[in-house]
Amino acid sequence: MTKNNRKDGVDWSLTTRKGSRLRQHREFLALPFRRKMELLEEMCGRARKLSNLSDYKGQGSSESPKVTALNQR
Repeated sequence: MTKNNRKDGVDWSLTTRKGSRLRQHREFLALPFRRKMELLEEMCGRARKLSNLSDYKGQGSSESPKVTALNQR
């Protein structure tokens, strides 16, 4: 009995970093070209949002002001 054909039905080769990456590559290669382009556009949009967020946080001081009861009076 190999490690991939156990009674519990778990493919333990996918639990390693290498096995997981191979599975991700196989799944991506199986996608149609149009879907790959949609995913790339989505990732670019998310990267732009993260970039804008980091630019926004980069302005001003590195610490956020602490609000206390004395500051609110």
